[in-house]
Amino acid sequence: MITSTRRTRRGLAVIAAAAGALALGLVPAVSASALTPPPVFSYLDAATRQALVANADGTPIAPALAPTALVPVGYRSYSYDVSQDGDTIVEALCGGTAAVCNDNPIGSHYDGTYGLVVTHRSGATVTSHLVSNVWNANPVLSADGATVTWLLEAPYDYNAPTAPRAVSVYQYDVASGVTTLLPVTTFAALADETVIRLAVSPDGLDAAAVYSDAGQSNGRVYAAPLATVPDVYFEKTYGTASVQPDTSTFVFTKDDTLLYAEADTTLAAPPLTVVSALVPSVAPHSAVTVVNPALKDFYDIRLASSGTWWMWKDRLVGAPATTVSAAYSTTDANLATNTSVAPTLLGDRSNGDTTLRYVPSAVAPPALTAPVDNRAAAHPALALAASVALYGRRVPYISYNLYLKDLPGYAYSLDNAVEVDRGTLQSSIDGLVFRDAVTTTGTQSFWVPSKSDYYFGNTPVLARNTWFRWVFKGNLFTAAGTSRVLKVAVVPIVSAKVLRSGTKRTVYGAATRKSGTAVLYRMVGTKLVKVAVATLTTRGAYTFGKRTLVRGTYKVVTIADKYWGAGSSARFAV
Repeated sequence: MITSTRRTRRGLAVIAAAAGALALGLVPAVSASALTPPPVFSYLDAATRQALVANADGTPIAPALAPTALVPVGYRSYSYDVSQDGDTIVEALCGGTAAVCNDNPIGSHYDGTYGLVVTHRSGATVTSHLVSNVWNANPVLSADGATVTWLLEAPYDYNAPTAPRAVSVYQYDVASGVTTLLPVTTFAALADETVIRLAVSPDGLDAAAVYSDAGQSNGRVYAAPLATVPDVYFEKTYGTASVQPDTSTFVFTKDDTLLYAEADTTLAAPPLTVVSALVPSVAPHSAVTVVNPALKDFYDIRLASSGTWWMWKDRLVGAPATTVSAAYSTTDANLATNTSVAPTLLGDRSNGDTTLRYVPSAVAPPALTAPVDNRAAAHPALALAASVALYGRRVPYISYNLYLKDLPGYAYSLDNAVEVDRGTLQSSIDGLVFRDAVTTTGTQSFWVPSKSDYYFGNTPVLARNTWFRWVFKGNLFTAAGTSRVLKVAVVPIVSAKVLRSGTKRTVYGAATRKSGTAVLYRMVGTKLVKVAVATLTTRGAYTFGKRTLVRGTYKVVTIADKYWGAGSSARFAV
């Protein structure tokens, strides 16, 4: 993956991202104009991966002093979409730090939680609803904010790694809160492919997807009606050529016309070429794609209002030249194939180098500030490597939380559920009052050969019987939960010594526990015969006093109670 600024700028897609880059070209100055009223723009900031909203030039929407965050601190947006009126927004979210949501270090994505969340404003009332915890590519919200469409790949089959994977198409109705699995079977990912971008036609009848292989060197664009077995479709496969489909622009400009970008991946700053393809109503299935030269190097081409489109392009301004992201507008007519009408420059924004996925709306969309009304249920689990442990030892443990909002055909199960490993191991010395003991993360797992399993951490050093539970504290779209309580019986270490005094013997020693009872036993064959009883001091010391002991083998045992397991000294001779 090329790590240029432009590559980073357009690399943010849901779960699996397509890489790309934008050229830093000189753009001739054009007379400025503006829509009446101009829309505001939501966008992603690559530096923080937060979704924000501001005016077209990047200035805050009054009376705010900074661009408005659409999600709280601690949440990251992979992708999102906003209705034209701004009253509805869908966001593909990760709950966690930037490192967690970027999977850095590797494996840390298990420390985050994930959810597609729809936030809707009706007058002064704002509601948020969890749509799904699993998805691929970006969710698409219809322009009127009525429906959300997204894709979900079938889990990877390790027994059939080269087999195509089914891709389900889901739609969520914002008004009713009902999710429907559409009877579509043709959006399957081929072997070694992942779907990375989705577009839906204005009438909601057609969809298109971009696919890429693991090396991002074999792309494919596919568009078809959202029907069970469509008899018409558009498909273009890019093979191993340097030109690949790009996700910076991927949108239906009409019900039957898909507009998307291509980039030459062999170049350090690959220029974008925007092409349009007609989804055929009759055969042949591979419709001709035509380059639109006026849209070269533009990205985020989005419908702002009926007949008016907004888009972005990098340009150099000033001396010395500074790269800025510039806003432009055009009309339906100028998006027609082979047009040469240049879009109109509307203004620059200084933070263009780190922003992407611009989406215009009439007003700022509602921010997610409170838990959704249907948080995914928590299913926390805790397992200990041992239920009995020696004083001063630690016990490895396994802990995690499984969660999933049920979908049609994709109900909660151990195979389907999403896992989060970040949580808190709590301990108690009476089984009633628990305190935080260890923070668990998904990056600290280790292999225990004797158990043939991976564990997520070790308990604190054990000094007496201890009860444990593991807690997932929940967040905006996943409910809190607490695992079952497990007890570890702690065995004290017992020492024994013998002091000779004529014919008398004094057996004494200590145990790594406070108070309690110690018993002196003589071994008679395989049986233990009680000889004497002593009380442990508050420091764990004991003595059985001077006494006559017959010759034989002895040992000292401390009696188990609520606070300790039974302890035993080594055998000794008298």
